[in-house]
Amino acid sequence: MPAITVRLDGVMERYAKQLQAMGTQAPVIMTTALMSAAPQMERALEDALTPQTGLLPGTIARAVTYKGGALSLTFRTQGGDVRLKFFKPHETEPGVSAAPRNARSTFPGTFMRAGWWAKRRVDKPGWNGQVFRRAGGKTKTGKARFTTARSDMAIPDEMVKGASLGAWERGQAAVLTTVEHRIMALLP
Repeated sequence: MPAITVRLDGVMERYAKQLQAMGTQAPVIMTTALMSAAPQMERALEDALTPQTGLLPGTIARAVTYKGGALSLTFRTQGGDVRLKFFKPHETEPGVSAAPRNARSTFPGTFMRAGWWAKRRVDKPGWNGQVFRRAGGKTKTGKARFTTARSDMAIPDEMVKGASLGAWERGQAAVLTTVEHRIMALLP
């Protein structure tokens, strides 16, 4: 699972004298400051990824998680080649129209419903809005074989470029500001 980590090792060098004056409380204070800024960083990352990927906010929220440790905060994401189901698809005669990366396009040869085109299209129970593509060949029962259609977009790749990278960098600056304010507030 790909991850991006914020580390506060550089802060230790920058504020060495102040942290030395705090003694053993310094790592606790810095980790607390880091964890207090984590939800804002997560929200900023989700807000940037939503328009960048074309996925709904709830989907992004389920895919991006964070975990704090001693002087570090790690954001993890999962998701490989995202299925077209998650990009507001609708079926057209040439294929399904979906909007990965918020750019609507038609994927020829894909389908969401069963039956002959136009008059006899029906929703199948259990397909749940999934988008399919014929895979060729037949199953053991003699029916056509098909697979789920994918978008060629992965959330981990999108997380480290474009608007989400900018949100990430702004979030790191906000964390350092929070740590600095905590340190200054505790010093005489």
